[in-house]
Amino acid sequence: MNYTTIAALVDVSFVGNSSQSYGGALTNFGTVDVANSDVFNNNFAQNGAGAVNNDGTINTLDSTSFTGNRSGYAGAIDNGGTIQRPERRPVLEQYGLRLRRGPRQRLRDHE
Repeated sequence: MNYTTIAALVDVSFVGNSSQSYGGALTNFGTVDVANSDVFNNNFAQNGAGAVNNDGTINTLDSTSFTGNRSGYAGAIDNGGTIQRPERRPVLEQYGLRLRRGPRQRLRDHE
C-alpha cells in the first residue's frame, strides 16, 4: 500500500499476490511511477482490481505488462484517481481498466 508522495516501481514483478480487499498487488493513495518491464501476473483481489487499485496518481505506466489478473471489478487497474498517460488507455482496457465515476477520476496528458 502506497500513501507516500512519490514511489517509483522500476524493474519489479508482482506475481501471485492476493488481497481480501482492494488491489491484489498494489493499492495506491499517493503518487507512483511504474516503469521498465514491471510485471503484474496472476494477482487477485476480492474488490477493486486484481493488479492495481489506484485512488492517487499514476504518473508513468511504461513497459508494463498485465496478465491473468482477476477481481470482481477489473483485472488490471481500478482507477478512482488519475492516470497521467491517456494514450495507454486502449492497452489498459484490453487488460481490464475500470474508471470509477467521480470528480477525481481522470486520464490526462502530462502538463
